[in-house]
Amino acid sequence: MKFSLIKLTQLFIILLVVQAFSSQASLLISPMRVALDERNRSDKVVLMNTGNETRTYRVEWVQKAALPLGGYKNLTDEEAKDFPIASNMFRLSPRQVTLAPNERQIVKIAARRPKNLQDGEYRSHLLFTALPREGDRNKANSGAGITLKLSLSYSIPVVFRQGGLDYQVGVEDLTLIHDAEKKQATVRVQLSRSGATSTTGSIVAYWTPKGSTQEKQVAILNSVNFYPELTYRVYNLQWFDYRPGAGTLRLAYEGREEMRNTLITEKNFNVSLSDIVTRPKK
Repeated sequence: MKFSLIKLTQLFIILLVVQAFSSQASLLISPMRVALDERNRSDKVVLMNTGNETRTYRVEWVQKAALPLGGYKNLTDEEAKDFPIASNMFRLSPRQVTLAPNERQIVKIAARRPKNLQDGEYRSHLLFTALPREGDRNKANSGAGITLKLSLSYSIPVVFRQGGLDYQVGVEDLTLIHDAEKKQATVRVQLSRSGATSTTGSIVAYWTPKGSTQEKQVAILNSVNFYPELTYRVYNLQWFDYRPGAGTLRLAYEGREEMRNTLITEKNFNVSLSDIVTRPKK
């Protein structure tokens, strides 16, 4: 009896988590990043409910800092004092939206630049949180005395840039990892940076086999945002249908959005068979 109760409890939690991710995935947000400056002081974010139930979302600001290995951490109030936040110069409308299935809503963002604002980049994150429905509250507080709090939220960065672009980015290291089981490779690259403004774009890997002059694109990682609080960042690109061989691997960080048509940085790596790290088949 005890064993069955534990199993049922675990199944109940799993079902709630699956339901949570399903609800979160039903919110479509576009774009996934907003960049404003002295000339462009307003923009909009489009929300769309792709699910089959009406949901209400709260819209608010949060402060986050990027991490070297990916993702973000939430800043404490004390940490935020020393961070160039942007939320105090932005206005939002509306701050809460209710979306029926397949319904869209525009959230407007407008910037009011303070006087004597110093050159640099200011950033906050716009957080969209699904408010719990009555049925969710009942489920979360029923069965085996369990209370499970589910956070259904997603955030996007919103940047305000004062002055021109100020960045220096370099490709510091590259590792090519061959997964023999999956017949693919991971291109692991470390970038370094300095300067007051971020960069945005795609990291693209181009391969030229030894003895050939024909270069082809073999891997790409989109939506790469490299923020000023970081001095380095590690990225992983997936190279499918990979066959180990010698050649030249060119890594290019190519600008997108407001940095489109800009080659942020690039570097060539001569790859020999001894340079490839192979994960053996299991």
